[in-house]
Amino acid sequence: NCLNSIKGLIYRQRMVEADLYIDRFAQLFRNTLEASYEHDYPLSSEISYLRAYLEIEQMSMNYKFDFEFIIDPQLDINQTLIPAMLLQPHVENAVKHGVSVLRDQKGLITISFEKRENYLICTVRDNGPGRKAQHPKPEGQHIGKGISITEKRAKLYEIETEFIEHATGGTSVILKLTITKHYD
Repeated sequence: NCLNSIKGLIYRQRMVEADLYIDRFAQLFRNTLEASYEHDYPLSSEISYLRAYLEIEQMSMNYKFDFEFIIDPQLDINQTLIPAMLLQPHVENAVKHGVSVLRDQKGLITISFEKRENYLICTVRDNGPGRKAQHPKPEGQHIGKGISITEKRAKLYEIETEFIEHATGGTSVILKLTITKHYD
């Protein structure tokens, strides 16, 4: 998908955007390779990965949505370790099932990291229609495996996961995990 989007930008002579897209895609690819060799990695790497992913999605969707990161100042994101690529499936769902389906307003995805006692609370929130508003998939249509795999990983790492439907629209996914490791 990324390569097709880059190709389309080149055909439309949008070279500055194509160049930026290639840079973000390369960063995303590097981060993916790095994460594939890691059990846990620094929260800063997860944030970098998610930022590159969201920038690519923004470009693909003609900046139909914004995103923001809110990071608790108590967290040292370079020393706090989390399972590699823990949040990506939830962020992808916020894009694909949340903000991409909005018609009358600009989308917003907020990703926050908060330290509470010995826990890291990670929240992914979108302002889309919410999970209840989603229609069931027609028979034979592809059903993604990302969330299923993420749920299995959450059990493995003893991560509490909660989904919240907001009355004003949108969904939040909240993950609570114990902060156990730090780089020395």
